[in-house]
Amino acid sequence: MLLIDIPNQIKPKSVYLRGQAHERQLSVRVFEPFDWRPVEELQKNYEKPLELLNAPTLASGEKKRILLQYLRDEEAINFEYKFKADQNRIRQIAISSCRLTDIKMEKPCSYEIAPKVANDPYFECDQPKGAVPGGTETVCSFKFKPPQVDPLLKDIGALKGLGQWVESVWDLKLQGGYFEAGQPDPQQIEVVLRAYVQQI
Repeated sequence: MLLIDIPNQIKPKSVYLRGQAHERQLSVRVFEPFDWRPVEELQKNYEKPLELLNAPTLASGEKKRILLQYLRDEEAINFEYKFKADQNRIRQIAISSCRLTDIKMEKPCSYEIAPKVANDPYFECDQPKGAVPGGTETVCSFKFKPPQVDPLLKDIGALKGLGQWVESVWDLKLQGGYFEAGQPDPQQIEVVLRAYVQQI
């Protein structure tokens, strides 16, 4: 965040800059909207990428994992920020194809997302496959479909909120785009979806 220092200004003005750097043209990240948020939240966003410097190297054959954990309903109602409040039902990833300085080096990019177990009972994806042209970003949403709350849990106060965490793993395949020789193609990534189900 940059402070614009103007002599005699009454209210300070700031500029919020955000960017990403990736090893190849086609990449994926957990989606966050480009919104102006309180300074404390923005600072956390800046510090988080530094964790990647200490991330362990993946073993041969091991897939990169993205964890999307949904908020419990009682947690979501505490957020006024709609993007956070909706995370009890919706989590998103952004699949990006960057624009190269030399456009002739760009290559077609595509992706596919599928659950490891067919007919996932708890989660669904709104855009399971598609192309990603250079200089664009596709946001894919995973919707949590909780079963109806057991009437026994709903009517008995002592059992309210009782349940268990459920987890589902989806395969994400990123195909194509420009990348340095020796890097694997397609990229194989696991998207782990985790949510709380109120059931005995």
